Amino acid sequence: MSPPKRERSTNICASTPTTLGITTTLPTDILLEIMARTDLLTVVRGAAVCKHLRGDILCPSFIRRVIQQAAPSILALLCVYAERPLTLVYSTAASFFHNHLSPYMLRNADKDVLGPYYPVASRGGLVVLNMNAWPKSEGSLDLCVYDPMMDSCTFLSKPPDETESSICNEHKYVLLTAADGIDCSFMLLSIVFNRSSMKVCTATSSSPTWGPTTCVTHHDFTWWLINSYKDPAVLRGGVIHWLRYTGDQIVTYNVRTRMPGLVKLPPTKHNARQSHLATSPNGNMLKLLDVDGSKISVWLLLPTSAEGGGNGWALQTVIDIEEKLLFLYPNIHVGVDPDALVEFKGSGKRSGDMVLLEARYEEGSLVIDLKRREMNAQNQRSTLLEVDLLSRLQNMKLFS
Repeated sequence: MSPPKRERSTNICASTPTTLGITTTLPTDILLEIMARTDLLTVVRGAAVCKHLRGDILCPSFIRRVIQQAAPSILALLCVYAERPLTLVYSTAASFFHNHLSPYMLRNADKDVLGPYYPVASRGGLVVLNMNAWPKSEGSLDLCVYDPMMDSCTFLSKPPDETESSICNEHKYVLLTAADGIDCSFMLLSIVFNRSSMKVCTATSSSPTWGPTTCVTHHDFTWWLINSYKDPAVLRGGVIHWLRYTGDQIVTYNVRTRMPGLVKLPPTKHNARQSHLATSPNGNMLKLLDVDGSKISVWLLLPTSAEGGGNGWALQTVIDIEEKLLFLYPNIHVGVDPDALVEFKGSGKRSGDMVLLEARYEEGSLVIDLKRREMNAQNQRSTLLEVDLLSRLQNMKLFS
């Protein structure tokens, strides 16, 4: 007969719950010190998810300390009809993207967010999407302002002036964000250029319905001859600049004063497809990139000539990309005008340090980093987005 089984003690782990229940909490000053030594994207996410630290993180003195050692923005590619709609430009940053970018983006990467829409404008990490499907599905709206980082959408109806678009009327969307000095997350302008006049209609994130139409006129030139393939450059304060198809002038519109204007171009060939407008890093000065063959010239408009005239343009640098271009496309010279090997696409980094180029008669696009002198081939249907992390942090609300 086997011996009776020994009864298991019921109080042998009586102290375990108490032991496991002990947690260690780091003091706030140590947590802030850790946050200050990380990248800016981690700081933004920390402020978003931790209400306990949000007030200290949004303190101006803490923000000033962080931006001295962290990159104020990240650059990403939004690839239409791709499996993962948002990726960082540099492949070496892949782990950074997967570990730190918004979990909402990763959870919803398999959703067809962009399916019925195509991008028509982008700025500050936001994209304006227009309805691509016809007939429209039930309940869908014509426009969407999409934030790929947070996977959020603001839908809008068609602007009242869009029906006026025709062969003589050029219709454009312009997107402004908080980094441009406006007091909301975004402002979307619907603009119709009609010979000597332009009609402007506005919607914002705080009021996503179209307001009344404003009509402004200018007698010096024909409005609708702007370059519809390029995003305009926007100086801080909301002064929009468009390249024209031909001629030696830039069209401007001041969002605050609702006044149009002109800026004379520097002495280049004035080919709109081979020119690209950007701004200085602080957003206060206008920059022009011009490509001639395999050479990219960078011009800066000095403040003394902001009202017009070409004397204020200063040539900053000239970059030769021929060697890198031939490495990616060995046969690029075949059947192509040597002066028109590449053209600028309509998106890029606000400062112009990173731009998209399209090689003539070649598949795909080229991402060029003018600071690092690097060039990479990308998916043809890509839009280059600059996510302004500093602006997101500065405009984050304390109680949300």
